Order: sequence, then structure tokens, then C-alpha cells
Amino acid sequence: MLLALAGCGATGPTLGELRASVPPVAPDRARIYVYRPYNYIGSAGSPTLTLDDRTIGDAVLNGVLYCDVVPGPHALYGTYNTGILDLDLKPGQYAYVRVSVGLAGYTMTLVRAEEGAAEAQSFPLVRSLCSRTAPRPPVEEAVAKGMDAERRGDLAGALSLYREAIGKYAAGGFDPIAELVNHAIDVSLKMSPRPSLPAEATRHATAAVSAIKSAKTSDDFEFARREYQSALASAPWWSDAWFNLAALDEQTGTAGTAASDLAFYLRAAPDAPDADAVRKKIGQLRSKAPQ
Repeated sequence: MLLALAGCGATGPTLGELRASVPPVAPDRARIYVYRPYNYIGSAGSPTLTLDDRTIGDAVLNGVLYCDVVPGPHALYGTYNTGILDLDLKPGQYAYVRVSVGLAGYTMTLVRAEEGAAEAQSFPLVRSLCSRTAPRPPVEEAVAKGMDAERRGDLAGALSLYREAIGKYAAGGFDPIAELVNHAIDVSLKMSPRPSLPAEATRHATAAVSAIKSAKTSDDFEFARREYQSALASAPWWSDAWFNLAALDEQTGTAGTAASDLAFYLRAAPDAPDADAVRKKIGQLRSKAPQ
């Protein structure tokens, strides 16, 4: 039985008192505030929060923490059976998540911005681990140039800029450059006709399929994974390749990455007939990811 009487929780200056020293969210980021009000039921512990497979801190009683992220889809979950809260954030957005405790454990709720901002101001600001996450590649210039091309109506030029930047940073994985990938996918969906698959993308995907069919060691699967990554760096809008990469990532034991792959799949194929099943699969994969 994890539930017990509540303690005093976080102490120190409140978010409202620190308002002047907390910088506003950058235009190309979104900010998530997570706070936990007092509840008479209380709890013996503080849930450890995970955002997209990275620990960001603890939901301390009467405390608030924040984390700045790239816009797009994110998953927030934690220990003590909090469940998974899916977020889809826009540039410059402030999202407020309230952590509550009941007899069955903790829950997380996305509250209205006005309500959340008013509530969060009264809680002490607690330590966040967001700054310890992997450094983000310097993609701001590519995003800015691509968005400028989009505003001019040059969708093909914008896609070319995004693809070039993705190819430069894809070796480090797609999660750190999710903003670029999402922009590229979104632009491709606006184009008429839709962009065709580059020959190099199909060549890499074919090599991945061949490697999987003849695989004998883990190195063979890793080679296939790199080939799919190369294919998607060239054609980030290729939904089938995202789906296949997700299957490979799940097989090789990286559940969190497989969930991200499927999120990109859904973005590239918004009308996919299996969308509901894929969303369910994403939830299952994220529940298996390290917490």
C-alpha cells in the first residue's frame, strides 16, 4: 500500500515569486509545466516523471517543475502507475499538467492554460533534469530558413532545406531532430503532387530488407536499421519506411525508439486505416520503455 498521510512537500520561492528570473519559452520551443497540489489523501512517495523516455524530475508535493521541448507529439508518464499523457504541442505553447493522487494511485491531467498558470504560480519551483538531456543539434537555422520558404509558398525549397539538415544530423537518431522531421513531413503533405521517393531512399530501404532476410547476427539487424534511417533521412515523409523501422526497433529491444517511429508514421499517414491500432501500440511500447 503506497498511500499514506501527506507531508509538507516542496519549499522555497514560488514560481510566481521567481517570475522575473524564469525566461519565457523560445519561439521554436514549447514548455510543459508539471505541478502537484496538496491532496488530503497524500502519498508516501513522489512519482518520477519521464518525458519521451528521458527522466525530467519528480512530481514533488506542492511543487512545480518545467521542461522546454521541441514542438510536436510527446508522451509524459511516471512511476506509481500514473498512466501515459499524450501531448501535441505547438511552438510557443505553455502546457500545464496537474498530478493528482487518489486511492488507486496517481493521475496526470492536462488543464486549461489559464487555470494551470494560476495554480502553478503558488507552488515552489523544484529541480528539473531537462538540462541533462542529450544536447539538441543546432537545427534552428535550418528550421528558420525552411519556414521562411514555406511562407513564400516555396514548399519544394522548404522540403529541400529540411531534408538537407535531417541528412546532416540523422546519424544521432531522429528524436533529437524531431522538429525538422515533423516540418518535412508536414510540408510534404501540403505539396500537390506529393513528392516522389528519391532513388537513394528506395535503394537504402531495399538494402535494409535484404539484410533482414539474411540476418544471422545482431550486426545484420543494426546494418538494416542504419539503412532504414538513411532512407528516411532522404524521404522523411515515407510512412511505410517509418512503420518498418518501428518493427525493427521493437525487435532489437528499443521500445522507446519504436514508439517514436510509429508517431512519425502517424504524422506521415494521418489517414492511415490502422491509426487507432498504432496509437494503442505506441502506448504499449512506451509502457515498456525504461522509467
